[in-house]
Amino acid sequence: MSDEQFLERGELNPGKSGTYHRVTGQSLFISTSFGFFIWGIVADLGPSSLSWPFLANISFQQELILLICAPLGTLLGNVFIGVLADHIGRKKTFIITMMSYAAGILAVSISLNYFLFIAGLFLAGLGVGGEEAPSLALIAEDTPVKERSRNLTLAPNFNNAGSAFTAALLMVSPLIGIFEDRIFLLISAFAVIVYLVYARFRMPESFRWLNTKGRREEAKIISTDLGIQGEEIHIREPNKKFSFAILVAMGVSQYLTFGLMAFIIEPLEFGNVDYLPISLVALIGATIAGFIAVPLIAKGRKNYTLFAYGGGFLTMLSILLLSGTLENFLIFMPLLFVNMFFSEFAWVSRTNLEPELFATQHRSTMIGLIRVFPMVAYIFSIFLTGGFGLEYTLAYNLGLWGLGLVAAIIWFARGTETRDISTDFLIKGKSKGDHLE
Repeated sequence: MSDEQFLERGELNPGKSGTYHRVTGQSLFISTSFGFFIWGIVADLGPSSLSWPFLANISFQQELILLICAPLGTLLGNVFIGVLADHIGRKKTFIITMMSYAAGILAVSISLNYFLFIAGLFLAGLGVGGEEAPSLALIAEDTPVKERSRNLTLAPNFNNAGSAFTAALLMVSPLIGIFEDRIFLLISAFAVIVYLVYARFRMPESFRWLNTKGRREEAKIISTDLGIQGEEIHIREPNKKFSFAILVAMGVSQYLTFGLMAFIIEPLEFGNVDYLPISLVALIGATIAGFIAVPLIAKGRKNYTLFAYGGGFLTMLSILLLSGTLENFLIFMPLLFVNMFFSEFAWVSRTNLEPELFATQHRSTMIGLIRVFPMVAYIFSIFLTGGFGLEYTLAYNLGLWGLGLVAAIIWFARGTETRDISTDFLIKGKSKGDHLE
């Protein structure tokens, strides 16, 4: 049987006996998870560090620039590294990204002035943003179909854990000293990066990407090492324009509401005194929700997505209706905690649907391009909401949740159910699985 016939039938290699394929799969999961953990550190580093002495008295305009540096770097990394990963492979791009965020975190940790700090934030954001698209693509392509939703949910959840780690670490800065705090941050981040280098040498390239490049023998060896077996349901690639539009709307909704509520609303609306506890509560809620999402999304993407965005809209409506009482943190914190649950549920929907809806040839590119819209909107919204009062900011968030809910309803009605489908799409002809419900 030829390789082409082998793949067309959807029969994957049965894998070797023993433990080698489990070690290979674990290296893939751990290396991508730790990459998301570093992204979490970078995502919260800018807002959380506003209490550092040399940043405490910067102007409002400088504060806004600081808040957009990492997101701007993340945006550029997503786009350019996302495109690059479809040309040179997923694994090779990690060399570029690790060098970028290692240099950025080093600059942030040793900086004693504003300009070096924001340059470090931008460079770190460029690196962590560059890892998102190839990481999601690689997980979707090298994970057995029955484990795919779990890995696409748990690996990105380390982003929340990384941000919570940063928030907790910087919260104790007054107790241990800023210098000691920054040294500990640097040592912790580089310990993770050193392990990442080791894990990524052991991590496989995407065998599906290798197939698209005609390197079928290498692909067969890797799929065997990964222990991927059984039959997958093959369908044609869903309509790219429709999928792209829906995912952009969902992305704008989720990315902005999470970032504005977890990172931005407090320093701009409440002041910096209690910022770190607010951020920490939000991120702990999101982290816990990531684990709860695993069995929920495994049952099907369409119902789950509607539940996530519907819950987010209702919890944000509750926060808006109680906006006059939010200075009482006994009211605000539980509401924020629950809202972050649904924000994480919505993000899980995105991290599963984006790599599942596009073909291997352009999967990483499309994931990166989708993120242009929410990231640009997020940067714009930081400036926009900086002039809002609290009530208008919450109303803005409610409108964003409404956008996501509308997209989720449309997807529920017209979208493709991607549970258990192969991430290798049929090129021609039809499949009984074209419209899985």
